Amino acid sequence: MLRKFFKVALIAAAFVAVSGCAAPTVKTNVAISSKLSMTPDLNPGLHAMPDWGDKIAIMPAVSSKKNDPVYSSVVGSLESLLDAAHLETVSRGSGEKYRLSVDWSVKPSRIIQRTENVPVTVIGGGYGWGRYHHHGWHGGPYFGPQMGFVTRAYPEQLYMRELVLKLYEMKGSKATSVFSAVVRNEAGCNRIDDILPYMVQSAIDNLYTQDGTVKVVELPEVTDVCR
Repeated sequence: MLRKFFKVALIAAAFVAVSGCAAPTVKTNVAISSKLSMTPDLNPGLHAMPDWGDKIAIMPAVSSKKNDPVYSSVVGSLESLLDAAHLETVSRGSGEKYRLSVDWSVKPSRIIQRTENVPVTVIGGGYGWGRYHHHGWHGGPYFGPQMGFVTRAYPEQLYMRELVLKLYEMKGSKATSVFSAVVRNEAGCNRIDDILPYMVQSAIDNLYTQDGTVKVVELPEVTDVCR
């Protein structure tokens, strides 16, 4: 049991070791549902945690998304993370012990009001100081264009960007759900590919987290694709 504990700790450390965040960051919600345990024999209803060398097949939750570029990006990120943790990724139907289902979505969530200061040119008069040749500084009225700022309010559509990973334990053709991670990020960007690698990282980082865990993590703010 002690040996198993240290192996799980090393696998978890491997996941964390390949992560990295850069400022500025955005808050992202991670929700975990898990039936995994280091001691499944002592906990009826729970299942063994993935161990070194275990085979995992990655698959889309919806078959129509298999050719989506986003799916290819997710698979690439997952393969790197699983390989670093000494877990072998294989094709579906290759004797895998686990299957990892991938799904994602971007949906309008709410509209908020934002404000910004914008420059304006005002035509009119005023009173100020000026320097005149040979006569020093003098005050008096003046007329002409002046620069000022006004506050402008505008609506902004926000989008909920969501990634869902589900791990299934395979026994023959029977699949049992043993883990799921739901990562959500709300932003003004209506695409997910900019933040997707970091969302995948957040999900896998919590593979050995306790069931029912809900946390807020800081992820890099990378919205260049929407600018």
